[in-house]
Amino acid sequence: MVINPYTFVSLPSEPPERSERIQGHSKQTAGCLDGTFTVTVTCVTPLLLGPLNDDEMGVHKGYPVAAPPRLKPPGLGPDSSSEKGNPFIIPGSSLHGAIRSVHEAMNNSCLRVVDEQYQAVHRLAMTTQVSDDLRLRGTQSNNGSLRMAIVTEEAQGMPTRVQLCGDVIWVRSDQFSSLPKTGDLVDLDSLRFSTKFRDSEGEERSSGKKRLQVGDGSVTIGTGEWVVLVTDTKARPDDPGAVWFACGRKGSGRAHLVGEEARKSFARAIEGSEDIGTKNDAGATEFVPVCKPGSETVVGYRKRWAGKPKDLPVWVKAEWPKGASSRWSADFEVQEVRLSVAWRRHSDGRMGKRIEGWEPCSSPQKLCPSCEVFGSASQLGRAPDTKATQDSYRGHIRIDDARSVIGGAGTIGFRAPLAQPRPTAGQFYLESKSGGFGKVHPLAQWGSALDDTASPRRIRGRKFYWRTQPHKGLAERWRARDHHFEEEPPRKPKEIIEQVQIIHKNSTFEFRVSFENLRQQQIGSLLAAIDPGKVLTAKDAAHPIVTSVGGGRPFGWGAVTMKVNGFMAWSAKARYSSVESREDDASSVTSQDSCVEAYKASLGQPMPSWRKTLFEELAKALTLNAVPDKDVWYPANTSYTRGTPEYDAAFDFWKKTSGIGGKGGGPLTVLPDILEENQGLGGR
Repeated sequence: MVINPYTFVSLPSEPPERSERIQGHSKQTAGCLDGTFTVTVTCVTPLLLGPLNDDEMGVHKGYPVAAPPRLKPPGLGPDSSSEKGNPFIIPGSSLHGAIRSVHEAMNNSCLRVVDEQYQAVHRLAMTTQVSDDLRLRGTQSNNGSLRMAIVTEEAQGMPTRVQLCGDVIWVRSDQFSSLPKTGDLVDLDSLRFSTKFRDSEGEERSSGKKRLQVGDGSVTIGTGEWVVLVTDTKARPDDPGAVWFACGRKGSGRAHLVGEEARKSFARAIEGSEDIGTKNDAGATEFVPVCKPGSETVVGYRKRWAGKPKDLPVWVKAEWPKGASSRWSADFEVQEVRLSVAWRRHSDGRMGKRIEGWEPCSSPQKLCPSCEVFGSASQLGRAPDTKATQDSYRGHIRIDDARSVIGGAGTIGFRAPLAQPRPTAGQFYLESKSGGFGKVHPLAQWGSALDDTASPRRIRGRKFYWRTQPHKGLAERWRARDHHFEEEPPRKPKEIIEQVQIIHKNSTFEFRVSFENLRQQQIGSLLAAIDPGKVLTAKDAAHPIVTSVGGGRPFGWGAVTMKVNGFMAWSAKARYSSVESREDDASSVTSQDSCVEAYKASLGQPMPSWRKTLFEELAKALTLNAVPDKDVWYPANTSYTRGTPEYDAAFDFWKKTSGIGGKGGGPLTVLPDILEENQGLGGR
């Protein structure tokens, strides 16, 4: 069984309350208090803290190591080299973010860190509709709604004009005289082709595509009017059969404009591609080897996308003019550009539609509970030809850097790679029910049949990583596996991994918090976010409630407990008056317990059912070992052994659970709700 490293605390039925009773900063409001306290942080699991700048990077066994930051830069000050005189620090900004994330969930606040303009990008599934886009119309083989073209003009790395290919013929990889590359020229004018093929049972069928009918090695690469397009095969099902690549005959008609929306869509689709992420890597080549699905046999070389599309063969769609001849001469705009037939598409709907009611606060006169306390940074852009406005709100708390008191840095090792989180996996990130298949797009994808354009599926909730501990019965899952290193001696680490140094479990830190002009219940909400056990119920002593700080949370790192000490709060009158008058002022006599009780009272008596559910879900999300650590792993190909590259290749999992039919597909399978007892994703 595999349990996904993260879960979601669901958004309640009630959206956040946006208060217009904002106390501001000009003076202390009646009933509000200023104060300070210290917090002791104890590491329940190892803690990962990266350096604050490149100068703090260390070296271990000849390789850079991301060491934890210290109070003083290395080599500065008399005690900079000693553990005692130069303690490790947790940046106050990191603590601020960790505490705020709990506060936001606990108080049903806005989704502060979110891109409302985000559009999901998905790989097109090879459905019947995609196949039909390629099917022949009459006698023309480039007359479907999806047509091959050559980029003739570009601007800022985007194709701006294309010329349609006159014809398209598909050539088997072993029919080329040598391994083909994208952009190679060949001569197919006098070679035989067919639109028929025989299936596995020997029945003759129509493929809807022209396929070359010649022997191996018959197509000489070097000259001709046909351009080869080699595309990636990773998404194709494992098949011992042939791999076919499209060849387009250069056209002679006019070059057609690529519309603005098509260019934007293309840029959005290419943004998260592997080519963009690795184009600046040392050793990155112009061409990338393409292997036969399910094997390591190279069958060609695709051109790496590097923002230079001129002369590149692509696939395009448009509202084509009727008539075989008019499409060559008529002027029309291209509405879509793809680098392969089943390439990428971006969703029409944006993130903002999926979080309605929970959008980030944008006005200092109307703030959710968390923005009232921690502040709000306006993210709205300034309209052209308008005056600049300031819609941010400064927070009421200050959090200092935490300094290490006990313990210190320990284990050094190469950390397994972690990809950037993206909410494109609808199985996990969107509210859905298991079961069913999509006809055009997999049901897991944004914009599938489960999304009504007026009210698309809502975001699943607030993301939390399970709080886990390293399991002694298995290899530590944070360490890079063998396949993350080069095969040849001295087996250097690949660029996708880095060497890190983690801080020991049981290490302790201390930091100071100061606040000003907060009501008692607001102070109580801050104390509860720092130490959630004040309002949330732990399962038992063996499963304490913790918060998380630092990096590597998918590995179980960063679980800490925080305890408040030396709490002091006062009114302005008490601060500047005599002892006698201070004793007469009831508002000056307060404790952290009274603030927490005021916060509890503000939640409603009795507490609404939606808030009870919210607290129950949040308590489980923050509970240490709420799920068995030995089962926590990213979705994997569980038919293989852990630690192997085949196991870590999760493409099969995503396809089998995406709600798409066909070979390798399966019904929609969603992430279990957080309160479900069984959090498993499938077999081991």
